[in-house]
Amino acid sequence: MVGDTRWNVVHSGLLMLLLDSLCGIAIIQKMTVPMPIATLDLRVDYLRAVPAGEDLFVTATCYKLGRNVGFASGSIYTADPEDPAAIANGSFMLGTAGDPPPMAAMLRGGAA
Repeated sequence: MVGDTRWNVVHSGLLMLLLDSLCGIAIIQKMTVPMPIATLDLRVDYLRAVPAGEDLFVTATCYKLGRNVGFASGSIYTADPEDPAAIANGSFMLGTAGDPPPMAAMLRGGAA
């Protein structure tokens, strides 16, 4: 998904979407009982442009799971994990209304 065809770089909205999703997955993986979550706050720092066509790698870690809020950080890089294109820190509300996401069962090895 190219953001600016003049520069041929990946759209920053796609990077944010990936970081939000993977940080959320990191939160769900850390839960003992999967439950719905919602992003409360997500800060993304864009450190450099990502040329279109390069492979993207995303990592995320849940570093604190509280009673009502979980906290995660993540990064996106291309070839070198030490040279991230974007980094993120987010907080996620735990136990929002609704059914647990089907992805929660898949992450635990069950059927969706």
